[in-house]
Order: sequence, then C-alpha cells, then structure tokens
Amino acid sequence: MSANAKSKILSTASQLFYAQGYHQTGINQIIEESKVAKASFYYHFASKEDLAIAYLEATTELLQTEMDELLDTPGRPGNKILQLFDRLYQWQNDPGYHGCVFLKLSSEFEPGYPPVQERVIRSKQGFRQFLLLLIGQLEFAPAVPLSPSLIADTLVTLFDGAATEALAVGDLWPIDGACKTVAALIGPQNLDL
Repeated sequence: MSANAKSKILSTASQLFYAQGYHQTGINQIIEESKVAKASFYYHFASKEDLAIAYLEATTELLQTEMDELLDTPGRPGNKILQLFDRLYQWQNDPGYHGCVFLKLSSEFEPGYPPVQERVIRSKQGFRQFLLLLIGQLEFAPAVPLSPSLIADTLVTLFDGAATEALAVGDLWPIDGACKTVAALIGPQNLDL
C-alpha cells in the first residue's frame, strides 16, 4: 500500500477533524473524500483514534518546523517572540480558523485521555522550550525578578489565552492586549521598535 494513500488519508482527516470535529467526522467520509480504498485506510491506520493521534503528531512536526525556521531567520529574539504573537492576527483573520488544533481535539476526548494528552503535552512543551531558547537570549534589567521559566509559562498562557478569547469574542482586542503585555515584559532593550 502506498505512502501516497497514507498521506491523502492523513491530509483529508486533518482537514475534516479541524473543520467538523473528531466526533462529527466518520471513517467512511474520510475514505470517500481521500479517494482511497477501505483496505488502504485500515492498512495505514488501525482506527479513527490512531488517525487522530497521527494528526496531532503531524501538526506537532509542522509547528516544530515553523519554529525552527523562525529561529534561523535573522533578527532579535524579542522580535521573534512578537512575530509569534503577530501570527494570531493572521489566524483570526482566516475564515477557516477554528482554534487551537490541540485544544480542539483534546476537548473531544475524556479529560486526561493518555494517547491524546501525551501528544498535547509534548507539543506544548516544544513550544515552551522554543520560547525558553529565545528568552535565554534576551537582556533583562536586574530589577526584573522573573525566571526564564516563569516568563515562558506566562508567554504560553498569553498566547493560548489570546487565541482562544479572540476566537470566542470575534474581536482582536485579546491579541492586542497580549502583544502589548509581551512587548512590556520583553522590554524595549530587546526589540527593534
């Protein structure tokens, strides 16, 4: 069975899970829309749940690639952090944006369901580690008593909170507030304003 069939199944399922939700998407719909045989589906994925796990893993890989590319781009670390928050504006203005993939999918399983929760935690930890790399390159005044770990936790919370709240209220003010808070936290000494 071809890797192309697996890729088509995963791509189709990813779009459907994100747009419709996990429970609203059936295996038959995935098979039909990906134009593969049922045998191909089950050759590559033992169940819809296995496909959902592959979806989370593929999304994590994509996000990791984007973070690696951002690390490799020239610029100050503070500006790179703000670029992450600027992406929230792009997402909110995209009519196909339905919120965080990880929060969305994990909400469709029992709280703490290990196969899903492990992938969500792994992805969130990767984002936090990425922020810690950038934070480690920032210059803070001695009067700033915050540890890099606390700053990273704060940034993750601001990012997820702004994305969720902006989607919920249909407005950009949560992102505006988060960006201003991040700029103040990072400090002008770390930004090209």
